[in-house]
Amino acid sequence: IMSNMLAMQSNLRQVVGLDYDEEKLSVAESCTYDASRAQFHHGDIFTFDVPACEGALLIDVLHYWPASEQLTICRRITDALVPGGVLVMRDGCRDEGEQHASIHFFERLATFIGHNRTSFGLHFQSRRGYVEMLTQVGLDVVEERSDAGRGSNRLFICRKLS
Repeated sequence: IMSNMLAMQSNLRQVVGLDYDEEKLSVAESCTYDASRAQFHHGDIFTFDVPACEGALLIDVLHYWPASEQLTICRRITDALVPGGVLVMRDGCRDEGEQHASIHFFERLATFIGHNRTSFGLHFQSRRGYVEMLTQVGLDVVEERSDAGRGSNRLFICRKLS
C-alpha cells in the first residue's frame, strides 16, 4: 500500500514492491493506481535482485529476523542505493518499555493467527542497536521520528554515504 502511495505522488517515480506473502501482494496489486509505475514481486529479500534505486523502504520488516540477518538485509538495500540515496526504515524499539509491550503483543498475535509470518520469531532491537546497524552498513541516520506509528515504532530516515 505504501508503494502505491509513493507511485501516485509522482509521474516520474517507478516503484518496486517485494513481499513473500502472496496475499499481501494481491491486495497491493488490486489497489494499484498505475501498473506502469508500480511493480510488485513475490520473493525472498535475501535473494531478490534489488535494482539500483534512489530510495528504499523497510517498514515493519526487520524484526522478523535475527540481528545477523537484519544486518544482511540492510547491507543489501544499502548496496542498491545510489550515493546519497535514502532508506526509510521503521520498526519497534524494544527499549521503549510499555510502549513496546503493546507492539510486541500485537506482533505475536499477528504471527499466531497467520496475518504475518516468521520462521525465526520476533527480534526487535533497541533504538541504539538499529542506529549502530544502519551506520555499520554505510548509512547516516539524518532523522528519527517517534510519531510514525503506535507504540514503540520509530522511523529512521537515512542517507547513503558516498
